[in-house]
Amino acid sequence: MTSHAEVPRLELPPGMASERPESQLAAFTRFCESSTGRELAAPAAMQAFSVADFRRFWSLFLDWSALLCHGAPQPVCTDDRCEDAIFFPHLMLNYAENLLRIDSPEAGARTALVAHHAFRPPTRLSRAELRERVLAVASHLRRMGVGPGDRVAAMAGNDAEAVVAGLATAAVGATFSC
Repeated sequence: MTSHAEVPRLELPPGMASERPESQLAAFTRFCESSTGRELAAPAAMQAFSVADFRRFWSLFLDWSALLCHGAPQPVCTDDRCEDAIFFPHLMLNYAENLLRIDSPEAGARTALVAHHAFRPPTRLSRAELRERVLAVASHLRRMGVGPGDRVAAMAGNDAEAVVAGLATAAVGATFSC
């Protein structure tokens, strides 16, 4: 029987570790460290910071995330107790607007959706194609009078069209149910 001490350690080939992209969590942690001057690389340190200074944590997250939002980012929250707090009460964001945002031609060309079907080939949509379809359906929904706070219900398949309908409904501020 071989002991753990005798098992050779597996290592990545030279240069391979640096080829892996940084995770979003690691990038956000680095952003928080540079913004606060605190050492937060250990998960427990980041967790402690997010609890002890939660207003600063969420303010930094909003800055780092570059989310498209409308309104005032202050106050971060309305109460010291999470159970009673309303976070970013004067800020609004639209899920579809952020999901379908295209920052570069390369981002627009990337596959955003693959819908598999039992009896036909898969439907593949780039981010630009998905965005175009969603905007067209959202425009139609607005012409029909659908707006913020409304509900849209559909009997829909598990397909690309249902995703487009759901995102278009979110784009106009309504709720989608299927």
